[in-house]
Amino acid sequence: MTIEPSTDEETLDRLSGAWWIYQLRRGHRYNTDDVLTAWSAWSVRPRATTMLDLGAGVGSIGLMTLNVLSDDARLVSVEVQEISASLAQKTVAYNDLGARVEVRQGDLRDGRLIRDDERFELITANPPYLPLDAGWHSPHPQRRAARFELHGNVFDYCRCAARHLTGGGRFCLCHA
Repeated sequence: MTIEPSTDEETLDRLSGAWWIYQLRRGHRYNTDDVLTAWSAWSVRPRATTMLDLGAGVGSIGLMTLNVLSDDARLVSVEVQEISASLAQKTVAYNDLGARVEVRQGDLRDGRLIRDDERFELITANPPYLPLDAGWHSPHPQRRAARFELHGNVFDYCRCAARHLTGGGRFCLCHA
């Protein structure tokens, strides 16, 4: 399947192996924190078959981890920003991963987004690490939400992960 960037605002970049990712040219883009978190997640649960990525952004951490897990591994990505969730969906379609990846758009603090009975062996996150009153806010809404705690803080991410881990599951996150 070929899905080209629909505007000059998007790029299609190599992510991992043969997988590609859609990102905004001037928005929040995947970075070394994401690579480190994905590597750490895979190294602590290399045989995980159920995975949840909280605050997934455009999907980089979850997809990089999924790429090195077995073919029967499944990923649920949760992202609050509509533009990022839309790009993640586009990435899933481009890489023909619809049978393995579900992107859910919404706030991870909303108890209806992830069912109470859903459990995951591996949960990843790279939550925003700056309080609202700290520093300069980017005028770009996607970058601002990736850096500032507009939709929850690290404790919200930890509470959500704790509710949805299997016994023996692991939560890997990158934080300041």
